[in-house]
Amino acid sequence: MKEGREGSIHLCLSLLLGSLMGGVGAGTGLYMGPYFPTPQPRNITVHQNTVAYLPCTVKQLGDKTVSWVRRRDADILTVDKYTFVRDERLTVHFTPESDTWTLVIKYVQERDAGTYECQISTEPKMSMFVHLNVIVPQVEVSGAADKYVRSGSSARLECTVSSTVQLPDYIFWYHSGDRLLEYDHPRIKISVSRRGGQGSEMSVTSTLIISNARPSDAGNYTCLPSNLHNATTVLHVLNDEHPAAMHTGRGAAADPLPVWGVVVVVCLVLLVSRSPREERVTLHLPHVLDTEGGGREGDKERRAGRDVPRAASGRVDTHASLTAAGERRSGAGRGGAGWGGAGLISLRAVTLEKCMGGQNSDFLPHLLKDLQKSPLQDRPLGTPASRFL
Repeated sequence: MKEGREGSIHLCLSLLLGSLMGGVGAGTGLYMGPYFPTPQPRNITVHQNTVAYLPCTVKQLGDKTVSWVRRRDADILTVDKYTFVRDERLTVHFTPESDTWTLVIKYVQERDAGTYECQISTEPKMSMFVHLNVIVPQVEVSGAADKYVRSGSSARLECTVSSTVQLPDYIFWYHSGDRLLEYDHPRIKISVSRRGGQGSEMSVTSTLIISNARPSDAGNYTCLPSNLHNATTVLHVLNDEHPAAMHTGRGAAADPLPVWGVVVVVCLVLLVSRSPREERVTLHLPHVLDTEGGGREGDKERRAGRDVPRAASGRVDTHASLTAAGERRSGAGRGGAGWGGAGLISLRAVTLEKCMGGQNSDFLPHLLKDLQKSPLQDRPLGTPASRFL
């Protein structure tokens, strides 16, 4: 009886010891197949042109394999440590310490965004999905593409990187291809500021200040953040003798230009656009405008069969000449029916005399006012041209 009891105890101890030893070999005891431990990252967000790492940890893999599949087109990208696509940007990295299979995508582009499947070759297949988000940060130099400053003043350029979840490691400034360093250029200062907190969209601004700007400071300025595209602006440094078009785009000498432009156009129109009825009188405009007389002008006067009144100073009496021309042309006294050619050419002759006599600034307001009046044919014949100017 005593020997039977000892045998039972020995059997129980043997079974208990075997059970313990078997448990160590099994790993988890009950389930001995592969599985995905939790938690694991399921959403990865990266910037364009950076490197994306998509991890997949698999425990108790045994003799099974791990594959990465792109859900968009069902392409098998990798199986174990082998890559099955010709895209050299894609590789897989295995970390034995953590049993992690990481899909690596270099120089990420927007087209790489989407869902990727980490698949275990069990029956049925076991899968874990990881979604990749690709953000394209915006890089721009604030203000117009062309910037203007006076020589001796300060120029301020700002480069902003927005829509970013990761701050760039650096933002470099280049002038015409050469990198700007503060210790090499005592007149420049570069500062960086940022907005937004970690985990949300942030923006960072690099400010370049150039003191006592010189003509040699003009040219292209480019800001280049790390792993992002660049942005460029053009700086123009104006000397004191050329003050036009500063930051506002409006120069001190810009206002008179429209006035002179109108005067030139009016003079050209009056010279070119004359009717056949006015041709005879127009040929004698040099007599009206000439201050010396004689020579060819005198011959023209004699051929025309008329006298050109002159003032006591020797200058042509424009008022009298134009009035007389209008009366002779109409042959109708001072009635209102004859103001067609002579009266019109009289007004044009005075206009030409004003333009050629250097009285543009005083004459132009009157000319514009005259052009807004009633039609010429409604004006009485022989009315002095000075009344309409």
